[in-house]
Amino acid sequence: MCNPMAQQIESVRDLIDLIESWEQKFFDPGVGFLPVWYRGQSTAAWKLNPGVLRPNFVSMAQSSDVQLTNDPELQVLIRERTVNKEFMRMGASLIPVEAELTEKYFIAQHHGLPTRLLDWTTNPLAALLFSVLGSPDDDGAVFVLNPRFLIPIEKDPQSTIFPLEIVEARHPLVAQLVGYVCGRDGTRNHQQPFVLPITPDLSAGRMLQQGSCFTFHMPGAPLMDDHFEVSALEKYIIPQAAKASIRITLRRMNITEATLYCDLDHLSREIRSAYGLV
Repeated sequence: MCNPMAQQIESVRDLIDLIESWEQKFFDPGVGFLPVWYRGQSTAAWKLNPGVLRPNFVSMAQSSDVQLTNDPELQVLIRERTVNKEFMRMGASLIPVEAELTEKYFIAQHHGLPTRLLDWTTNPLAALLFSVLGSPDDDGAVFVLNPRFLIPIEKDPQSTIFPLEIVEARHPLVAQLVGYVCGRDGTRNHQQPFVLPITPDLSAGRMLQQGSCFTFHMPGAPLMDDHFEVSALEKYIIPQAAKASIRITLRRMNITEATLYCDLDHLSREIRSAYGLV
């Protein structure tokens, strides 16, 4: 059912009004490339947690027969490192030999391995599509984020604990964090953990079409949902009754699974959906 306390989006027009209001809230509308990120989820009740922090992974890690620590969070990290090592080892023949560890980690996320990366997009129409795909009996949700607000403000102007801006995937901090969760770097992840916004290189394919960007949820960082208490993050409900009509409107605008994923599997799914064969 709809959450009466959250604003609803029932059409593409509603989304366009939302975009304009957020641009005016933080920036000069229409100037430059504005760092407003969006995320669509087909089930509104889902938390903003990346794969390794979701209930199924946490439950698996903490119920393991091999308990190496009494710290539940550390037990998750231990199991996470095992999963990452297995991906790197067993997928070695399928991953470019020259790929750095950080690139391999993003490839793992791309192919569905649980990681600490949570997908966002700079394309609000893409987020809206993701909110109406699947879970036809549930309300969906679109989240809107100003990622700059996730980075804590330095109290000491001489300190370099926190980056001053959204970081690129090639940033040394990203390499350090990935090395830590993959078990390659024993250095503590960060002395003051937070949710780090990351912009990847947009090479041709899915990431380019979807306007991909990510948040990296450091071990020990506050939950993403805690940011609802400030103006950095807002949630909008997509009523389940509006999902079908929104998807049809998006199809008219050529915003489909086929155009966002650029592969034959999603093209087939889109054709089946268009002709009522799903």
